[in-house]
Amino acid sequence: MAKLLNSDKIKSSVTPVLQGLLDDVLPAVQTAGCKLESAVLFGSAASSDYAAGRSDINVYLVTDCLTLPLLKALNPVFKKHIKKLKSNPVVLDREYIAGSTDVFPMEFLEWKEQSIVFFGADPLENLEISAENLRLSIEENLRGKRLRMIQSFFELDPRRRPMQPFLMSVLPNFLVVARNILRLLDVAVSSDKAAMIGALERKTGVELKAFKRLLRIRQDGMKTGADEAEILFKQFLAEIDALIGFIDHFKTSGRAS
Repeated sequence: MAKLLNSDKIKSSVTPVLQGLLDDVLPAVQTAGCKLESAVLFGSAASSDYAAGRSDINVYLVTDCLTLPLLKALNPVFKKHIKKLKSNPVVLDREYIAGSTDVFPMEFLEWKEQSIVFFGADPLENLEISAENLRLSIEENLRGKRLRMIQSFFELDPRRRPMQPFLMSVLPNFLVVARNILRLLDVAVSSDKAAMIGALERKTGVELKAFKRLLRIRQDGMKTGADEAEILFKQFLAEIDALIGFIDHFKTSGRAS
């Protein structure tokens, strides 16, 4: 049995899940002729946002090779643990990481800053992200998510899927983008989401009333009427447009990490 690294940083309810996964992953990887280099917990389970029994336990594994025999060996392992993890682990190799930081800068920064290594070396210890690549990724995400919001609007049936749950479902995606805008601006990212949005307002000059209202509704479990929800939808789009304008004209230099 391989001992978990950084177990003191991992929530007690998550520790046995990771230990069980690791105990099965190691021999499976070896059977496929590969080596497990790192196993990392990331996302909400590595932060204060984790809710036991509800949140996913997100893990990524880094191996020295990525072959069909490896995937076949890991398949029954993942099936065995999916109920507790709630999502399949991500499997990648170092070459993939090295070649992907330019196209997935936001994702790698999220992994780096909200993760706990529980086996092997930290694969992102020397991660370097170009500020311009991060800026482009942020703009792409904002524009893409705005487009999908508009397309999803046409699919809403007010009788079955009112506006508020829809807005609540898209808010987390924009909070991720907000964090990365602050990283681009070299501003420390607060774990307090309201403080984070406040910092984003000050640094960009964009007033984010809808963002803050939606966050308050989500945190307090409040209900809104149909009229307010429509107003929030309109304001939310306007604020996203303003952030797009800011990012589109932002001049970068150097590294983001």
